[in-house]
Amino acid sequence: TIYHFYQPTESWKQKANAEALESLRLQPNLGEGHLALGLYHYYMEGDYQAALRELGLAAQALPNDGDVGLYTAAVQRRQGHFAQAIASYQHAEAIDPRNSVMLYDAAQTYFGLRDWRTAAERMDRVLALFPDSFNVKIQRAYIQFFWKGSTAPIKAELQTLPPNLDPDGVVTFARWDVSLMDRDAAAAEKALAACQLDTIASQTGVPLPKSYLQACVDLVRGDAGKARAEFEAARPAIEKIVANSPQDGTRRAQLALLYAYLRRKEDALREGQRAMELKPISHDVIEGATVEGFYALICAQVGETSEAISRIERLLTTPFAVDYADESITLSDLRQRWEWDPLRKDPRFQKILAGPEPKTQYN
Repeated sequence: TIYHFYQPTESWKQKANAEALESLRLQPNLGEGHLALGLYHYYMEGDYQAALRELGLAAQALPNDGDVGLYTAAVQRRQGHFAQAIASYQHAEAIDPRNSVMLYDAAQTYFGLRDWRTAAERMDRVLALFPDSFNVKIQRAYIQFFWKGSTAPIKAELQTLPPNLDPDGVVTFARWDVSLMDRDAAAAEKALAACQLDTIASQTGVPLPKSYLQACVDLVRGDAGKARAEFEAARPAIEKIVANSPQDGTRRAQLALLYAYLRRKEDALREGQRAMELKPISHDVIEGATVEGFYALICAQVGETSEAISRIERLLTTPFAVDYADESITLSDLRQRWEWDPLRKDPRFQKILAGPEPKTQYN
């Protein structure tokens, strides 16, 4: 989990593999060992068939372990086998109905399929078990935004949180994000000023320098010169993140977006295309859709309007091209977020915004 979400580095990868193999050398039929090796193949190698093979062996040894079903569903979801994934989540829930990770993961599946009503109901079940889970509260409010198109639920939820609650800057990121959705640059800047961290965790998992977020505030204010200076200040840190994790598509896509904001068009398109090559949607539905969302946004920012709109049209029906951050592709995001402003005068984009949200296509 550390490798996948926070530090996708070679040292973590080697450590996880060695520990899993050693446990199976000592006890070849150890269910926990097969589970660990399955998670290694899933999170670190992206070898989903190998992951399912190990998880199948783990299920035989641990028939009453809901986590095995949870991770089996997660792998099936990455493969785009959503009906199978939902069935696996239901099986895991029958085994362990109070497993909050499983309930949350199932909720995120419905979220990725843009089934807002079911996603909201499932998130409410998680909150019933863990009412103090601030990140789930924030994400539940975002689901309401995607569903109904109003930022009010997000702002209302954030107001209920204690002012000193902000691990990794997640709360600050949400305050900054919703403020800029409302074009309230002063509120966004106030949120950043109140945060003591120099690096703030985004919902994509990419740690962003505060200067990057401040640059976005400057763009919304119309101060391009100040924004450029802040983006340049953030650039070395984001480039280092990519250098440390060169196979991570989302981090590279974030760097590509930074280059787009710096008007380095060729660099932005090159890095964005490389991100899609690293995480093709044909192999990894979830991260593949994320990097494609970034690329659509990059195209919008560098003047490739036709390409951006063509991608938006496709991504509006693509599972998991939706997130709690700026690369998300829903009608509510497209209507509200400042990042899409370069497209607003285009008739094709206006037609998209005027229509109903198309149904997400999946098997």
